[in-house]
Amino acid sequence: MSGKDSGICLCGPNPRFSATEQTISFLIWLLLMYMRAGLDVLDIIFARGEMADRTRAFDWSATSVGPITDWPLQLRTAVNLLLDSGFPMFIWWGKEKIQFYNDAYLKILGTDEKSKHPKALGQKGEECWQEIWPVISPLIEDVLKTGDAVFREDQFLPIYRKGVLDDVYWTFSYNPIRGEDGTPEGILVVCTETTKRNQQLKETEQQLPLLEKQKQLYDNITSGTPDLMYMFDLQYKFTYANRALLEMWGKSSEEAIGKGLRENGYEEWHAAMHEREIDQVVASKERVRGEVSFPHAVLGKRVYDYILAPVLDEVGEIVAVSGTTRDITEIRKAEAAIIESEARFRNMAEGSGILIALASETGEINYFNKAWSALTGIDTDELLGFGWCALVHPEDKDACLKLYMDSLEKRVPYTGEYRMLSKNGEYRWLLTSGSPRFEPDGSFTGYIGSSIDITERKQNEQRKNEFISMVSHELKTPLTSTISYVQVSQRKLSDNGDLTTAGMLDRAFRQLGKMKALINGFLNVSRLEAGKIYIDKKSVDLSALLKDVESNIVPEASTHTVVFAPVTETWVNIDRDKIEQVISNFISNAIKYSPPNTSIRIACESKNGFAYVSVKDDGIGINQEDQGKLFDRFYRVEGQDRKSISGFGIGLYICKEIIERHGGEIGVISVPGEGSLFWFTLPIER
Repeated sequence: MSGKDSGICLCGPNPRFSATEQTISFLIWLLLMYMRAGLDVLDIIFARGEMADRTRAFDWSATSVGPITDWPLQLRTAVNLLLDSGFPMFIWWGKEKIQFYNDAYLKILGTDEKSKHPKALGQKGEECWQEIWPVISPLIEDVLKTGDAVFREDQFLPIYRKGVLDDVYWTFSYNPIRGEDGTPEGILVVCTETTKRNQQLKETEQQLPLLEKQKQLYDNITSGTPDLMYMFDLQYKFTYANRALLEMWGKSSEEAIGKGLRENGYEEWHAAMHEREIDQVVASKERVRGEVSFPHAVLGKRVYDYILAPVLDEVGEIVAVSGTTRDITEIRKAEAAIIESEARFRNMAEGSGILIALASETGEINYFNKAWSALTGIDTDELLGFGWCALVHPEDKDACLKLYMDSLEKRVPYTGEYRMLSKNGEYRWLLTSGSPRFEPDGSFTGYIGSSIDITERKQNEQRKNEFISMVSHELKTPLTSTISYVQVSQRKLSDNGDLTTAGMLDRAFRQLGKMKALINGFLNVSRLEAGKIYIDKKSVDLSALLKDVESNIVPEASTHTVVFAPVTETWVNIDRDKIEQVISNFISNAIKYSPPNTSIRIACESKNGFAYVSVKDDGIGINQEDQGKLFDRFYRVEGQDRKSISGFGIGLYICKEIIERHGGEIGVISVPGEGSLFWFTLPIER
């Protein structure tokens, strides 16, 4: 039989037909050739396999087909061909459509106990295929009647498999098997199941709206970004370019897509460079990153950072190369400006006699100016990081590092004093201050610090303190004697009835008391700075201490209402006299800085393991900018309303030193015109 006889060209692939159609046609042609050859198989089934064995063993005499020995040559030939074929094949024979099928078709039927196999062998077609018989019966009858083959592709025919009606798609051909007189006696079915492919097609169709939405989302994302995003095929042609890239080229998508680098305006060196990089990505399956200058259609010459990355299919083969390019022109300009700014800073720092240092966000020093080397005699490289700590005086190191690290953690300015070993082998006093550095976006970048040598100032202060101490001691002895003389004279005058002179001596006695308090203050300052103030700690009940203070203060504070809030028993380990001095100083200040006939309230309560003592007044209050300096030595708040109030600014300084040496804290809360609350804390005994 020739291609002309069948109407199908069998000499090679025919573009008019699918691969399945061509396979079916070839099998039919082979069957016809087999039959025309007149192969005499007698009653022998030559094929091997399960269905060949079952066909030989089946009792065909119980069917309308009859025993194998009575089969016509056409049926024997068709059955042998069917059983030999590795392609799913099926035969209906005679009026009852008795069934034959091969091992390949067995896989379609299934082999479990609920499947149609093996009952389908030798069964009548209508009994076997009840679920689809209304659909396929007309096709079968049409083939038997007209002798014309029927072909269907992706036909939906649900069948029972494993006891369940299974949705199945088929591509099949019903082909007549003709008797000796040319009349169709049976039908050869050549088929393949296409369920899986159709399910995939359906899933794809269902996913199309989602894929389209995702594509729109991707297009929206890439069109909204200033980054250049694109895709190359393996022939260096652009298959995608986002809006930013098209605008850079000054082209539309139609003008750019499918074109190469040179066609889109890249210079030869630039195009050749990217082609080499694409080859590198394809060969290594690794990303390539680079930086290049390229002209923008609107903005002119720009600097770009780019990444080329492989796009892999499901088996890991490269199918394309994706690219992302970012305009970093402004970053490079900013970097150049920073470099220039740093150069100016270093020139200024190196020309300054001030000790200047820069620290990173971790606290490590990454720059010292030459003044540090001049002071220490050590190369600045050796001081970097925390190398400078080795030169700090052992007595100052812990406090110096604590101040620095605490400020670093809180990212706040700091000021402190410490001694550093100089190149001459002597320790020099440094006053240091640092400020945190922040980027415009608020990110912390470290500290800039400056230090000055205050050794001479410290020495002058020491000499001054020694002088004050000496003078105070020298004044204290005659002052004590004078106070005694005044007291004796006052008593005698009172006894003699000279009350006027006794009153004058009483006023002199009070002034001498103020002078004594002032001299004691200077002595305390001197002792504090020399480290000679003595703290004699003992277990003390604060409630008892406050009652003693109340009994001493209230009679003298006739111009104000002094109210002590009830205090429960609170034991602390303190120097009783020193803490009483702090409380008395707070109350004395409250009386001095608040109008007559106002209230002064003293309270003590326990908070988180600390005793919290406070003195509140309704006085003139303190500005916010002054509050942070109140406890500094010799600091006094300036103002017209304070000119008439005497003092040297040492009382609160001494209070602060006393409280801190007890392991507590001290502070003030104040609003101008509304009064002040001075407070301190002391650790409660456990």
